[in-house]
Amino acid sequence: RKEMWTKDEIVLGFNYIHSKNTVVPNQIHNFYEIVYYKTGDGVMEQDGIPNVYSDHTISFTRPHTWHKEIHHSRTVLMCIGFYLEDDLKLESGVYHDDEEFSLQKLIQEIITECTKQRTSYREMLHLKLQELIIVLNRIKGCGERKAYNFNYSINYIRENYQQKLNLKNLADACGYSYDYFRHQFQQR
Repeated sequence: RKEMWTKDEIVLGFNYIHSKNTVVPNQIHNFYEIVYYKTGDGVMEQDGIPNVYSDHTISFTRPHTWHKEIHHSRTVLMCIGFYLEDDLKLESGVYHDDEEFSLQKLIQEIITECTKQRTSYREMLHLKLQELIIVLNRIKGCGERKAYNFNYSINYIRENYQQKLNLKNLADACGYSYDYFRHQFQQR
């Protein structure tokens, strides 16, 4: 079926709710798949590797990757599938959306375009797909930078634990919002 798609194209988009303690059995596709988890927690297993998902995370699955979902709680999600002519240099796995929820907004726009199919919707979907690729790359790059920043903050705390530390100032110095930093700090 891949031969039919000669350009970047979105092939599916939908919203769905899974009940607590349900499983989506192992499956494989010949297209990229993104699942955005608005709420819920569980495991997305990709080629036998478990990746934990939670609120505002995405699972990115490359073509020809076996994957299944295990839902520990009620999970509200959005899903899109797409083909690309050029390989997307992103590994299968679970990623966090940015602080502005850029991916959530963009994926919802894509699903709306898929559903409503207004005039020139294919062209709009093509543009949204290009935007999605840019946002994914930014989140990947930002995630690498933020991991460095977060490690810096941990080292700073270790070296200065005897002094009074201000979490808001530390968050600002690392380029995080206070709420995001506090949330990441609690998770680790």
